[in-house]
Amino acid sequence: MQSRTLTRREWLGRVAAGGVSYSSTPEVRVEGWMAVQTRDGRHLLATVSDPALFMFQNLEYACIHSATGFGRLAPGETGAGRNRVYFIAATIEEWHQRMRRDLSAPLDSQRPGSP
Repeated sequence: MQSRTLTRREWLGRVAAGGVSYSSTPEVRVEGWMAVQTRDGRHLLATVSDPALFMFQNLEYACIHSATGFGRLAPGETGAGRNRVYFIAATIEEWHQRMRRDLSAPLDSQRPGSP
């Protein structure tokens, strides 16, 4: 059987009928990232959210998602977060070290207009 891309209407119909496979993270996460590695282990695609609200994986289409959360904000209060997407030639271990370095800078130092 040959696979094909569903139309938006078909996909929404499956969602409504409970026929779409997906997985999301529980309330507790160690780190806010997900990655897909090539079969040979030499390349990966990863998405990172800091701070993370949730991660989501669509099992039918091999999609990965991470969403930044800001916690509870009072009216007029602001929050900061960041998302990064990596397309990289590296092992998971090599990339993880780089990602930890990239996220070690405080959020305030990465806002537009910051020195």
